[in-house]
Amino acid sequence: MTPLIAASASSTFGLVVIAGMLLVGYFLACAAYPFGKCRKCDGLGRHHSPGRAHWRDCKRCAGTGARVRIGRRVYMRLRGHERTGR
Repeated sequence: MTPLIAASASSTFGLVVIAGMLLVGYFLACAAYPFGKCRKCDGLGRHHSPGRAHWRDCKRCAGTGARVRIGRRVYMRLRGHERTGR
């Protein structure tokens, strides 16, 4: 095996390990903090009406200002709780 191939293989392995650690860290963060800010209302739970005279509840988050993060959705699907809500 040439040194160039050996160096390439070890750096690829290092990148895979780092990517795996980042992925595990993200899933741990999603387990600890399952909700993020709603992107449509920026976490306020409301937005202006088209005439900008009144406030209305955000349709996307139902006025809560929160959304379930993607990693939490994946976690719930893997656990089989996407329909039961537990």
